[in-house]
Amino acid sequence: MTNRTGWKSESVRALAGGSDPVRAIEAKARELVLDAMDKGWSGPPFDPIKLARQLGIGIAVSDEINDARLIPTGKTATIEYNPNRPRGRIRFSVAHEIAHTLFPDFAVATRYRDAARKEHADREVETLCNIAAAEIIMPVGSFREMLQGEHNINALMELRRKLDVSTEALLMRYVRLSEQPVLMFCASASEKGDYHIDYIVGSRAAAPTRLSDIELPKKSRIRECTAIGFTASFDERWGAVGMAHIQCVGLPGFEGSRLPRVAGLLKSGGGKRSEPLLRYVHGDATEPRNGGSKIVCQIVNDQALNWSPRGFPAAVRRRWPKAQEEYREWVAGTGRKERLGAVHFWTEHDVTVASMIAQAGFGPATDFRLRYAALARCLSAVAGRAQEEIATVHMPRIGTGQAGGSWELVEEIIYDELPSRGIQTTIYDLPPQPQQLELG
Repeated sequence: MTNRTGWKSESVRALAGGSDPVRAIEAKARELVLDAMDKGWSGPPFDPIKLARQLGIGIAVSDEINDARLIPTGKTATIEYNPNRPRGRIRFSVAHEIAHTLFPDFAVATRYRDAARKEHADREVETLCNIAAAEIIMPVGSFREMLQGEHNINALMELRRKLDVSTEALLMRYVRLSEQPVLMFCASASEKGDYHIDYIVGSRAAAPTRLSDIELPKKSRIRECTAIGFTASFDERWGAVGMAHIQCVGLPGFEGSRLPRVAGLLKSGGGKRSEPLLRYVHGDATEPRNGGSKIVCQIVNDQALNWSPRGFPAAVRRRWPKAQEEYREWVAGTGRKERLGAVHFWTEHDVTVASMIAQAGFGPATDFRLRYAALARCLSAVAGRAQEEIATVHMPRIGTGQAGGSWELVEEIIYDELPSRGIQTTIYDLPPQPQQLELG
């Protein structure tokens, strides 16, 4: 995801702390969602009202407001929403208000989903809350089946109707799942009627694109989306991106704007990476490929001092016994409450073993033992190490064995924490075993 520079909002600057605000709100929303999933929140549909209650946020209805508002109540808040709105709009509005609580100054004043957005800084906060709301409505690991079938803008709008989700959430999710080089964009109009891009989101295969690379023509045909739900499809030259195929649709505008916002998909003629940053091979992850520094990742639980005698941890222990010895000493000195989400690194020559504590306990369980939020924190630490050492990362399909996790969800967490940061990551599957001949 790429964003503009020069954010004016004090709330946005407080949220980001000097980092990219779009990346910051996305990370906070992702952490909130993964933690909620660890605690039993599930879908589809992913109900933001249930999520709000799980978070300790009050819920109330009121037909005196247009959409929704967040009312601070001490250290927490209450969300009021209009129950007479369409169901999909209610979900997005409530998710939007939950997103406001991700800002450190959310308790300063009541936040209105339908408040007048005349100040540019207010629109910045609204844009970021929309991004977070999309992550909540259609979170990581969900709706992978949506890639089946036709994917032009009209077909996607029909899918949006069937799934009963917001357009912005659906387009963002579609791009995150797509293996094609495509960008999702969202644009809004100035008082003069000129459109500018608020943010863009790239698919896995899309070439890195800066917001400054995209310059809309003064008479861009996105103006054809003159009302909510109106679609347009055309070819147009957009700045450094060059000639691109655009499919877009009108969205509800910021309150006070006479023109709708416009979201859509952008496909250009080039830029797909020659080699994917997330690749799958048949092989053994304890024999990592590529030259240079390599990090081998495994998941371990938060209770045992010794790694499992089965599965990949057993293979790592056989291959690098000193890594187990040093891990045992390290984890014994780490408090139980501080273990989940922590990583132990052990290095020998050009290989580093990253033992990621992302499993709660071991043995039979009524539910999965993998903790997705902890896994994301672990992989973030691995990403930092890989960037420091200019290392590649290697692992089997972690989290799906004794930990009982969903590979669809784990895979997306891996991608978001590693390849999306430019880190070459290899997933190893053991070669298929030849069928044994029946002896007569």
